[in-house]
Amino acid sequence: TVYRFIADMLGDDNIRVRLGATALVEELAREHRNELKTAIPGLIALLRHENPTIRGDAASVLGIIKDKAAREALREVLQDGHPGVREAAKDALAEIG
Repeated sequence: TVYRFIADMLGDDNIRVRLGATALVEELAREHRNELKTAIPGLIALLRHENPTIRGDAASVLGIIKDKAAREALREVLQDGHPGVREAAKDALAEIG
């Protein structure tokens, strides 16, 4: 499925590609939330990316998807060295519930 490539787009160096990927997930989450589950392993892997912006973006997108499978990984990110990443993880956990 094409959903697993979302993590590749979100991990791109180009901010426009990342913004587009986030917008795509926001749109798909409305009617294709189940299909987005195939993107979760790749997004969780991005939580360990060297770039804190990409880590934060991954956390935010996991919050948009709202799948409980991401909770444990997001809880670990609450210990990230970057405050923006920690905040994104906190917000994502709140979204997931």
